[in-house]
Amino acid sequence: MVDATRPLSSAEVAQRCGFDPSTTHRLLQGLAAERYLLRDERTKRYSASPKLLFPLPLYHPWSVVRRDVEPTLISLRDEFGFTTGLVVFCLGERILLELALGRDALSPDYHTWLSSPIHASGSGKMLLMASAPEERRRLLGPEPYRKFTEHTLTSAYALDRDLAESAARGYVLACDDYIDGFRVVAAPIEPVMKPVVGCLFCSGRSATLSEEVIPRLGPALKKAAAFFSIGSPGLQALADLAGGASSSGGRDEVAATAPSRKSR
Repeated sequence: MVDATRPLSSAEVAQRCGFDPSTTHRLLQGLAAERYLLRDERTKRYSASPKLLFPLPLYHPWSVVRRDVEPTLISLRDEFGFTTGLVVFCLGERILLELALGRDALSPDYHTWLSSPIHASGSGKMLLMASAPEERRRLLGPEPYRKFTEHTLTSAYALDRDLAESAARGYVLACDDYIDGFRVVAAPIEPVMKPVVGCLFCSGRSATLSEEVIPRLGPALKKAAAFFSIGSPGLQALADLAGGASSSGGRDEVAATAPSRKSR
């Protein structure tokens, strides 16, 4: 019902869900009684209600942070032209909270709950960089990691070195790691006295998000993320609610413990 683009009849819902008509009718009546669905008595069709579509209060931390970040995303998007967004980490998962679409025509199909490979995406690398070593290994699973392009890092050694370089410069890069011709730059959101709770990112076509652009974009994104980290009224509450990344040392620990080729 959330995905529907128009009111649906009971028969249409049954067909889409694969339920028998009587079960569908009973479920729809129950959802309407609980105010999760609205029923048009004239057409006998159902639509998702505000209770289903907008379950959070206006001043819930998720809602507050989403409003807080909009000016920052729009400013970055307008300055550089790339799609810009905020991802929040919640118990090892990545939630896309807000997005400002850029001028670049190439944008993947973004969903609220991100499922891009954690070792080959900007938000995934940021989550790994912010996580303690044992949690990082759990999130990644066994080596070799799945290879998507010629640029995908498939070993813990290569990925650890990449994350150490990211920690040193303050932002991560996913350059053609997942999709050839597509790049992401991401910088950490780190509230005062809290672990990394998410990241700001910019994404776009490799031809436009080029090696010449990244040295300008990266520091600007890092600066914007730092200002947002201390300037959002709802971010502290969201950090407590979402849990952030499971980290015991964060970026400093990544930089300090990254293996050298000699020790490996």
